Amino acid sequence: MGATATCGISKAAIRTVCGVVPLVARASARDWSGRGRNHGLKPDAANVSENRSNALTTKFATELADTPLRVNAVCAGLPATAPGMEAMGTRPVPEGAASVVRAATLPDDGPTGGFFRDGKPLPW
Repeated sequence: MGATATCGISKAAIRTVCGVVPLVARASARDWSGRGRNHGLKPDAANVSENRSNALTTKFATELADTPLRVNAVCAGLPATAPGMEAMGTRPVPEGAASVVRAATLPDDGPTGGFFRDGKPLPW
């Protein structure tokens, strides 16, 4: 902790942002009722959003491969961020947050360019 990139931004902050961007993109394409994706969006919009997130993760990871910075996508699952969501099969917020924190605190030699949930790699 406390180490910074050459631009003065902490490594943890960069890791957190890179973990959150894919989540935000995916969140906009989810049907929060638990019946699947697309909540009024055309399937193509959801696919483009997800592919953009995946592409940015791999692009940044490749460009920063020779640095101690790690760039990964993190899936927090569907955390219960509103009352009543627990009944829809969501996971507790601390469980989802733990995935992001785990990615933000990886060692300098940790994995990069991957997609993770609960510290385990997921297929793209």
